[in-house]
Amino acid sequence: MSPDLAFTEIPVFSLAEWGDEPASTHEFARRLVQASHEVGFFLVVDHGIDEEFIGRYFAALEAFFALPEPTKMLIDKKLSRHFRGWEQVGAELTDNRVDYREQLDLSSENPVYEVGALPAYLRLDGPNQWLPDEALPGFREVVTEFFERMG
Repeated sequence: MSPDLAFTEIPVFSLAEWGDEPASTHEFARRLVQASHEVGFFLVVDHGIDEEFIGRYFAALEAFFALPEPTKMLIDKKLSRHFRGWEQVGAELTDNRVDYREQLDLSSENPVYEVGALPAYLRLDGPNQWLPDEALPGFREVVTEFFERMG
């Protein structure tokens, strides 16, 4: 796909195509990177996660983004040296232009590395910030289960 052309359909990637051979794995990864760069998103199918759980996960995310801003600010990304947490609309710049999106950056929980002890990119590893359970009951459990299932 040329970056000058508009895409006509969402790229779909089946994990059933992920092979044991390095050549097929490399080709799958190449196409995934290409879709990421040229379209910006894609759909992964045949991942083994049941639809009921996916529905609960998306409902939890929708509930998070529906919270009032002061509640979401409790886990503002600026409070984390691991770049984990919530960012309000306009908090990021891309190509020196404001990004008009709000986002929640979470990942698998990892131990904290000492600053400067390892390559800088490992500083992204660390704990997530979580809202108190009373602010959004069950949210942490569903998101943590999602990360565990995704491996």
